[in-house]
Amino acid sequence: MQNQTTQKTFIAALTLAATVMTLTACSSTANADEYSRIDRLADRIQKKSQSLLKETVRYRHTAQYRSLVSQTSMLNQTAIPVHEVAHISGDLYHLESDLQQMDRCFHRLEGLFDHAKESASRGRGHIQGGTGRAKGLLNSIDNSIHQIRREVRRLQQRIETRRPVYTTTRPSYVTSRPAYITPRPAYVAPRPVYVTPRPTNRPAYGGCPSQGNNRGDGFSIGGGSSRITFRF
Repeated sequence: MQNQTTQKTFIAALTLAATVMTLTACSSTANADEYSRIDRLADRIQKKSQSLLKETVRYRHTAQYRSLVSQTSMLNQTAIPVHEVAHISGDLYHLESDLQQMDRCFHRLEGLFDHAKESASRGRGHIQGGTGRAKGLLNSIDNSIHQIRREVRRLQQRIETRRPVYTTTRPSYVTSRPAYITPRPAYVAPRPVYVTPRPTNRPAYGGCPSQGNNRGDGFSIGGGSSRITFRF
């Protein structure tokens, strides 16, 4: 029983390994095909720019002639590193940087051809023959540049989707604050009570004051009907 379990586990491991190798081989083949398309497109740009350089001869009687020759040669040179990187399936980000430089160079060159045609139509210089062939070569180069950039973006997206995703979990604990509360003192200082004493320097004479006098100060002499009371 144990041998059968071991055998099944071994077969499952071999199947998984074969699947991974097949997927890797398919992915490598797909990448190689895309790099091959980029390589062919870069080669096409080089050839088209060489043909365009020959076409600039028609513009030698325009003020833009020297700039046309210089920019067309530069466009041809920018296609060389793209062709080389794609040929060896090199770094995609390096390839993207080269393509950006190529695209900027192309748009400057396209603007020069348009400016030369406009100047010639206003009588400032002239172009020998038509401008249709130069325009056709420019359109072909522009289309090839856009195709290469699409292929590069597709490769970058495929590489990004194969990268493992690491998720860092935040700790779930919560630091509790201390529940200690400093008690307020319950002692209340008593307010002092001040009582103003009544004066004690009243005279010590005997006798009762009459009811009609509210002062109550005085003394009596005698008794009975002959008593005389003095008040003050």
